[in-house]
Amino acid sequence: FEEEDAVYDTLRRSVTGDLLDRIYTEIFTSLIARDQGGAIVSVKSTKILDLDLAWPDEDDAPWFSTVCRWQVHGQITHSGHTHVRVNAYQADFTVTLEEQGWRIASVEVTAQERLDTQRFGREPTEEDDTEELK
Repeated sequence: FEEEDAVYDTLRRSVTGDLLDRIYTEIFTSLIARDQGGAIVSVKSTKILDLDLAWPDEDDAPWFSTVCRWQVHGQITHSGHTHVRVNAYQADFTVTLEEQGWRIASVEVTAQERLDTQRFGREPTEEDDTEELK
């Protein structure tokens, strides 16, 4: 999405609280940079590599946490050329039950790694999905 309202409304479906405002600001800032000739990032695919859920001790607590590892295949275009990128991430998430449903309330990225650019110097393929965060 490129319009402010569409970006915010879409994020509001899955994110809540301070995190919603922070992510919205980051996205809007990147759209302004793109309009001024900055880098354009296109995500081609994502793949969850591992997901561990943890439930609170209280039976009726309206939240849970998770540690997730995932991989993103994308392209970065700037200065008239394009780079294929594959990055791996790991983060801790807290998900809470809001009036509108389950929403991500917090995220802390604990690992980020750019994978071998020689291997991924082309369009991502399904075979690439076997590369994991080290």
